[in-house]
Amino acid sequence: ILNHAGNLIDASGLAAMQALMNTRLPEFDGERVVFGTRTNKKLPIKHKPIPVTMAKLGDVIVVDPDIEEEDVAGTKITVSTNEKGNICAIQKDGVEPITLEEIESAFKLSAKKGKDLRKLLS
Repeated sequence: ILNHAGNLIDASGLAAMQALMNTRLPEFDGERVVFGTRTNKKLPIKHKPIPVTMAKLGDVIVVDPDIEEEDVAGTKITVSTNEKGNICAIQKDGVEPITLEEIESAFKLSAKKGKDLRKLLS
């Protein structure tokens, strides 16, 4: 990590997905991998899950919190979705409770922002 300006989970998730999408497989001679070689064959990727973190600041949900927002947030929730908006993973951090309505809002925000972020991957 070179700069912790907040929201390392999302940045790390995007970086990992980008790395997987740019992975090229080595040659395979039918029995073993030929080390030191690289083909143009891409790693087969079925889904592209993208994490989106939100912080609860009082009664407001903030998407992509920076370090100051993280420090004062009572709770954070990270929701990862795939291209279809299906939830792949959820993680809650913090001691403050979160309502069912806030969770549902986080699900919708994650699907929307995940779609936007996925467009940035190449």
